[in-house]
Amino acid sequence: MADQGDQLALTTGLDPQDAKAVIGVLVGDALDGPAWRKANAVHVSLGQLKVMSAIESCRTAALGGHFARCEDCAYTTIAYNGCHNRDCRKC
Repeated sequence: MADQGDQLALTTGLDPQDAKAVIGVLVGDALDGPAWRKANAVHVSLGQLKVMSAIESCRTAALGGHFARCEDCAYTTIAYNGCHNRDCRKC
């Protein structure tokens, strides 16, 4: 099964190592997102910062959510809202 870096590389055309680095920055694996943004502030545009922020908060409590309930078994879970950014792989 392909991991997130391989999937991002396939969909964006990035080198797999670059794709894994991008995911690491966004989700905090390799380097904390805010620290990376501060260190690279002169190289990142406002538009790119907005995309990063949207993707980081996608499907989290920050964007709100709703309860999803199965009508058959009454199982209830929280379904968080997406960012609806065209660059987001989850949306």
